[in-house]
Amino acid sequence: MAFFAVEDVGEAVARIVHLGGSLEMPPATTPAGRTAVVADPQAALFAVVGPREATG
Repeated sequence: MAFFAVEDVGEAVARIVHLGGSLEMPPATTPAGRTAVVADPQAALFAVVGPREATG
């Protein structure tokens, strides 16, 4: 699966859905950072990954 780095996963997902894509797995915090799986309008899956959330 292809992963694309983004600054804000929530914003990226909203834009993807607005442009005709779909959310396949909602954003979740992973060791790699905040990640979501989405699909483009032709149903090709890919993921977006953002920076880790600050803890503290």
